Amino acid sequence: MNERAGVYTTIMAVLVLATIAMVAYTGVATVSEEHTMSYSNIILETKRVWQNARFVLDKAAGEALADFVKDRNILTGVCSDDVSGNDAQAKVEEYLTADLDEMTDPDKGEIGCTFSDFTYAPAGNIATITIKLQCEYLLKRGAGTGFYVNYAKYVTYKKEVTVSGPTCTVTVRDLQSNETDVVLS
Repeated sequence: MNERAGVYTTIMAVLVLATIAMVAYTGVATVSEEHTMSYSNIILETKRVWQNARFVLDKAAGEALADFVKDRNILTGVCSDDVSGNDAQAKVEEYLTADLDEMTDPDKGEIGCTFSDFTYAPAGNIATITIKLQCEYLLKRGAGTGFYVNYAKYVTYKKEVTVSGPTCTVTVRDLQSNETDVVLS
């Protein structure tokens, strides 16, 4: 009878250990799943911030062109819709930088956006602006390790500037959406 008790005790011990192992595994799996969900949310949030930055910079490009043409027309006294020249390029780049800096202020969030590969291609009254827009998020865990999200794509903005009327009213139209961006009179 003693032998049987030993076998039953051993079986019971194995079952208890198996139960403890299953409970521990379930706890670890739940924590792992929570981390995975958190990382997925960070990826989606980074893409959302990138999308928002793309629209903010689209608007900024139109405003920069309108301000450039309006200021130049006031200085020269001539109504012109020409958007060529280094001054126009500098104005657009300045507006894009300022709006992106304001949008990605470190005090406002953990996701930072930058742009690079800036090209400005004017053709009379049409300006094509291309940038590589990049947003990134770094979640540090411990020393030197971390989860890093980087979302980057090239973006092109194509704008047409027209000037009309005796007051040189400036209109900037987005050629991709065929919508009016800015009207300055």
